[in-house]
Amino acid sequence: MIDGTNNSTTTVAVGTSPFPVAVNPITNKIYVPNINSNNVTVITPAPTNAIPLNTAITPAPGNTTSPTATFTLTATSTYAPNVPPPQAIYFQIDTINSTFTQAVEQSRTATTLTASASPPTLQRGLHIIYFFATDGSDATSINPNRPGGENVGKRGWDTSAPKSSPILGGINAYLFLVGPPAVPVAGVASTKTHGSAGAFAINLPVSGNPGIECRSGGPAGNHTLVFTFTNTLASVGSASVSAGTGSVASSGIGADAHQYVVNLTGVANAQVIGVSLSNVTDSAGNSSSAVPVSMGVLLGDTTGNGTVDAPDVGQTKSFSGQALDATNFRADVNVSGVINASDIGLVKSTAGTSLP
Repeated sequence: MIDGTNNSTTTVAVGTSPFPVAVNPITNKIYVPNINSNNVTVITPAPTNAIPLNTAITPAPGNTTSPTATFTLTATSTYAPNVPPPQAIYFQIDTINSTFTQAVEQSRTATTLTASASPPTLQRGLHIIYFFATDGSDATSINPNRPGGENVGKRGWDTSAPKSSPILGGINAYLFLVGPPAVPVAGVASTKTHGSAGAFAINLPVSGNPGIECRSGGPAGNHTLVFTFTNTLASVGSASVSAGTGSVASSGIGADAHQYVVNLTGVANAQVIGVSLSNVTDSAGNSSSAVPVSMGVLLGDTTGNGTVDAPDVGQTKSFSGQALDATNFRADVNVSGVINASDIGLVKSTAGTSLP
């Protein structure tokens, strides 16, 4: 064995006919199969001093990612008394024997550097990402020719001397699993039936500002959310309220297998409620541990701006007496199928309320 700190050698006793040798890059243990002894020698390296330039990775949830993963890497320098700031982070997937790729810088301080690493699309299965940081001198030190040469006095210009030597941090490794792609979501909506006028839906974006349900849920606070997926569903673990006041009364895959219907009850007004589906898989083999959505609940907010005020009253009045369609159904806040004085009165009664 060779000590990497001083190149000294040590003989380690193993069994008979040792061949070949395997190294676990995560634990740094060495495994030597002894063919004729019918056993394995495990060599554990002696501990060494930690390198004061270390890089950490933000673990993926459950150590599982999609095929198009992006990792966040953070390098920290603890050198003293002078601290050379980390300048670059490099990474490689599944091997340390090919060219490392520089991660894209996101932010930095005097002693830290945060960067994102986006490998090429990965196959499903187990993978290892290797990563390390440098002080930034690597750009010239890996090229022994100093641009323009160096004035060394009597010897003239020396074009072979390296400009500097980089400080290299320890190479770390992270084992992760690439699972199937996430289940593609076509959309989520809050759906209500407006009497004989039929059903109308309010779109609920799955990201960004939540859609606002302005229609009454009745005395029990009942609302129905319909999750629509690109592919037909194979299974859904469960539906739950992840934030706000309310509960799931029932849920299940709809008559259209592209849809999952969640019936809520006890939903309070003037709040943002979160609903999440767990362990969703579809017929294409895609899988998502969670499919969340948020919905603003604000009775009378026909304009959908998060506050019930004069414009909501005015809009409801302007639609009064009109046949219900996709352009005015929000004004039918009592979901009776017609827009009339009852809707105007209900909007007026909630004036001044707003979402938190």
